[in-house]
Amino acid sequence: MNDAGMEVLSGFPDKSFCEHIKSLGGIFYRAPALLVVAVTKVEPAGAEIFDCAILAQTAALAATSIGVDNLICGLAALPFAGAKGVEFKRRLGFPEGYEIGIGVLLGHANEAGTPHEPDLSKISFIG
Repeated sequence: MNDAGMEVLSGFPDKSFCEHIKSLGGIFYRAPALLVVAVTKVEPAGAEIFDCAILAQTAALAATSIGVDNLICGLAALPFAGAKGVEFKRRLGFPEGYEIGIGVLLGHANEAGTPHEPDLSKISFIG
């Protein structure tokens, strides 16, 4: 799946981003396990994404609570966007009408990261 995702990513205009992801081990960062959250469209349109995000966050918090490092990974959708997407959905047992929502990578980090500093110029407060 990583190779298929990297193939899709290689078509992106920002080649430096592709090279950066490749340097980290690919779209799955060499994680030994991937939790795939599948979704189906619901009404109102887009509401399924909120449920998907809640599930991913809950899985990440649960993993952290038992000492498993994790990363919520939107790039997990890339292999499903490529030529092998239908095959990946079949192999993972997606029900008819379901698509990839998001992935959660699980494993143990090679090194501890530091939180990103927020770019305050991109944050708006409504008061």
